[in-house]
Amino acid sequence: MSNKQESLGETLKNLRKAHRMTQKMLAEGICAQSLISRVENNEELPNVVILQQICQRLDVTLDQLMQFESEEIHGRNDRFNKIHHHFIQKNYLKLAQLLKDESLLSTLYLEADFQRYDYYLSICAFHVDKKPIKALELLKKAISSTHNRESLNLSTIEIQMMSDLGRMYHQKGQLELALVELRKVYQLVDGLPEERRTFELNKVYYYYGDLLFELEHYEESFEIVQEGMALAQQFCSYYYLEELFMLNGQLLQETQQIAEATEYFFLAKMVQRIVQD
Repeated sequence: MSNKQESLGETLKNLRKAHRMTQKMLAEGICAQSLISRVENNEELPNVVILQQICQRLDVTLDQLMQFESEEIHGRNDRFNKIHHHFIQKNYLKLAQLLKDESLLSTLYLEADFQRYDYYLSICAFHVDKKPIKALELLKKAISSTHNRESLNLSTIEIQMMSDLGRMYHQKGQLELALVELRKVYQLVDGLPEERRTFELNKVYYYYGDLLFELEHYEESFEIVQEGMALAQQFCSYYYLEELFMLNGQLLQETQQIAEATEYFFLAKMVQRIVQD
């Protein structure tokens, strides 16, 4: 903790910004945005129920928030941010190396911390160790910490976990389970307010579209892929864009639109080169 002690309002503002949340996003489903503003300006102290909900959304304990320990929290978050960077880059070997650091476990104390840790372990078990059964067990363990899987207040990480569960079912050939899981996740994403949508949700569109393609639901798959490409364009993101371009090309190929399909296969290769560079 730094020598200069922060106020509750300063701590809340710093944590909110670290999570890339607006006041509106933090307040959604908890309280009025104006209350968040007054708290950050040290003009009001909300009741303990609201504070607890705010803490849950920010992945901190009530004690940490009230003791103004944002520097300690930021230290833990910085480590997770580095880990998450390799996860987003699909650099699973580097991700696995970071997770092997025994000192990481000593920094975990929130339920959300252990949930993310198990999630990343499951991804490494699947992609690096090639142990799908272990990966599925770890992923189910991580998801079990999510108390309401139908809630629109789920974090981006929780939504991604559920989508990866559907993907693992798909790749194990359990198509009915995959369809149930991915349809549920797609509906959750579709119902999110615009301010809570991020580029990381693009994997949901690819996973769901790819499953529908395999089930020969071509028209529905095409619509899902278009939504995914639109989200990538909205955020100027290449995340899962190569896969979406390739899938779109396959869908166009199925409907004998060969010239258009060839164009998307070319675009997929271009994205691959850009990402690798």
